Amino acid sequence: MEYRDIKVEIERSDEQVALVIQEWGQLKIILTNDSVDDIEIWFNTIFDKIVEERESVKFVLEDNNNDLYHEVVDDIISQMNSEIKQSENDFDRIIEITKNTDDIQ
Repeated sequence: MEYRDIKVEIERSDEQVALVIQEWGQLKIILTNDSVDDIEIWFNTIFDKIVEERESVKFVLEDNNNDLYHEVVDDIISQMNSEIKQSENDFDRIIEITKNTDDIQ
């Protein structure tokens, strides 16, 4: 499976700090919020994008600050990249099934 780099940024403001993927319509996880809803949406979107685009992704952090948020986001990205890599065979099977379904229609 081919991989495409996806840039991840950290948006910092007085109100909140968020992990953001600009390429996917401002998809974000608010890091200063207790809710896990953003994370669920993020995971679902990643899954959908990999299947729809029929290529995997590798997240790359673009942030020059060396603070706690940088470290947290770096850990999140490392974990996500690892989980995507471990799920590569599953994604390949799902993509193959969707291709076959598309061919039938």
